[in-house]
Amino acid sequence: MNEIKTKKIKVCQVTTIPFAIRFLLLNQIKDLQKQGYNVSVVCSPGKWVKEIEEEGVPVKTIKITRRMSPFSDLITLFKLIFYFRKEKFDIVHTSMPKPGLLGTLAARMAGVAIVIHSNLGFYFQKDIRKVTKKWTFKTKEISLEYYLSGEENPGYSGNYIFTKESWLRAGGYPEGVWLGSWGFGFRQLATGSKMMIMPNSYYYHRCGHESNWIRKYREGKTSLTALQVLIPFLGLINKEDLDYIMSPKGRYVWFSRLKEHPLRLAGKPVRKINFYKKSKAKINRLFRNLRIQNIPKLLEFYKSYKKYKYLDEAGGLKLSNLYPRLNDNTPTSSFDPHYFYQGVWAFRKIKENKPENHVDVGSEIKWVGLLSTIVKVIFIDIRPLRANLKNLITKKGNILNIPLEDNSVSSLSCLHVAEHIGLGRYGDHLDPLGTEKACKELTRILAFKGNLYFSVPVGKERTCFNAHRIFNPETIIKYFSGLKLKELSGITDKGEFIENIDINLLKNSKYACGLFWFTK
Repeated sequence: MNEIKTKKIKVCQVTTIPFAIRFLLLNQIKDLQKQGYNVSVVCSPGKWVKEIEEEGVPVKTIKITRRMSPFSDLITLFKLIFYFRKEKFDIVHTSMPKPGLLGTLAARMAGVAIVIHSNLGFYFQKDIRKVTKKWTFKTKEISLEYYLSGEENPGYSGNYIFTKESWLRAGGYPEGVWLGSWGFGFRQLATGSKMMIMPNSYYYHRCGHESNWIRKYREGKTSLTALQVLIPFLGLINKEDLDYIMSPKGRYVWFSRLKEHPLRLAGKPVRKINFYKKSKAKINRLFRNLRIQNIPKLLEFYKSYKKYKYLDEAGGLKLSNLYPRLNDNTPTSSFDPHYFYQGVWAFRKIKENKPENHVDVGSEIKWVGLLSTIVKVIFIDIRPLRANLKNLITKKGNILNIPLEDNSVSSLSCLHVAEHIGLGRYGDHLDPLGTEKACKELTRILAFKGNLYFSVPVGKERTCFNAHRIFNPETIIKYFSGLKLKELSGITDKGEFIENIDINLLKNSKYACGLFWFTK
């Protein structure tokens, strides 16, 4: 009698980082393999992938970010769906928050029969090293003052149970800050939430030589990182302590010396601040500056603020009105060479040719407004401009179907527009031939002996979906085959404006700008 072979059950374990597989789940996976299961792993690329594969566990690397990133998350979702469908898994088991969202959704969409999600915890083995530290948290309420005193508190572990209301009021989890767990606890307390220790609860934590905490601690940026969390709440801190943590010496050591120098509150009760309902724009503006590379600039900003505050006639300054501009103090004025030079180039050409009126399709509105000071302008865009200027007429229209008669426009411009057509960026329909069709439509409405001023990014031809396309300048000349090229100027990769530029210089560029003057 022939022996019947049973199909192995296929299991896929999905986590964010390979570290979790290597140090938390590997023994479980190997045990499942011994029991006859066919187990594979999906995780982001990383240093532990090779070691996991050497242990006999197949690994599929798909980038799964910890922070919310809609575009990246959508790509991850599609990759997971395709992989699950291809491999036909019987079970998908996800761990950690992001895989729990994307992995379970992808598994359901791929038709996986059994989908499981579990919170990832430490797998205790027989040879576990002995516990190096124990402490008991206070069972009563944790106050903000206690949190900043340096005493042991639950903020470092990050095991919170919280309401949606408190999450929104605190502005969410401080993404991009490696002290995020501590920072989230601080935010909760600083915005009026209460923190209590759950009775009869326990927490075990592994903090080895390769842990994220140890690696970051060795970099010596602990206090600077914690300072990022504190900055929106500086008004809650005692003035003397505020000066201490902002001082050249204190800013690098205050967090690790909280027991010796606890931070005191300013003596005012903690107010409930709803970040997203009352001051969303201000808080988001402030958080955008809270990056490690901006810490020195933030400190200079604070010193400048403090100095200005005590100047005569400075008036009252509120922390809620702070508007840090950290990157404007530059040795030279910054500008976009493409838009600056193309505007000057086209403006000069139009002024020299002195048309009775001019039609522009979709160009930069500031330039269009300026142009209306020397000539009557009809501005056409898929998103109509609501502006009130004497010489400016605005119309809603699509560059693929411009609401004007054939051969009716004697002076026409379309600057840095056509490269976007057909990519959906501005709500238009997807069309790989969008730019070519736009060029034909511009040719259609241009009058005989009329002038067209046209610009697009040029260089090595490619599509950067869904931002723009970059063209070989010869492709643009081909698209306007019914017109005569009167002048080709350009802006190089280095931002240099060159009139009557050599076409080969533009063809070999990375992201230059071609300025085309056509006649009919």
